[in-house]
Amino acid sequence: MKIKFKIAYTKTCIKVHWFFIKIYRREMDSLLSDGKIIVSKKLSRVDKILNYHCVKIMQLEHRCVILLT
Repeated sequence: MKIKFKIAYTKTCIKVHWFFIKIYRREMDSLLSDGKIIVSKKLSRVDKILNYHCVKIMQLEHRCVILLT
């Protein structure tokens, strides 16, 4: 029972991080389409946030695989 709860919790966390990735991808696309330079502070901030959420998803997916085996 404990493992099923951990798996469900991990999958929910993955969905939450995907939600934030979708939001920040839209923000990055709008910044790029507005003609922001690639080295701007806003763009680097959004990139940093995106990288954080992507790494978290990889870690959570790895944890989910471990729990399933």
